[in-house]
Amino acid sequence: MAKKGIISAAGDTITGAAEGAASLAASAANTVAKAATGTALQAVRGARRLVAVPKKRRSPKRRATGRKTATARKARKMKATAKRRVATAAKKVRKVARKKK
Repeated sequence: MAKKGIISAAGDTITGAAEGAASLAASAANTVAKAATGTALQAVRGARRLVAVPKKRRSPKRRATGRKTATARKARKMKATAKRRVATAAKKVRKVARKKK
């Protein structure tokens, strides 16, 4: 192996140091960028939790169906309530009739 001259040895040393410094700077920049990105993502996630998600619009067909079922449900409830009222009234009538006997 040939002996290196002073100039080429110094050049290699400077090149190695420059590469090391560049690598260190790139690594530091990458770390800072990752930290900034992570912070930004956390902020966005937090904001998403605070802001309500917009509701999806239903198609008219589905809306009509929903209205029909709601009406049917209300009718069933009214019917059940009326039945209970009649049953309660009938109970009272029977009670009074028993007392009279």
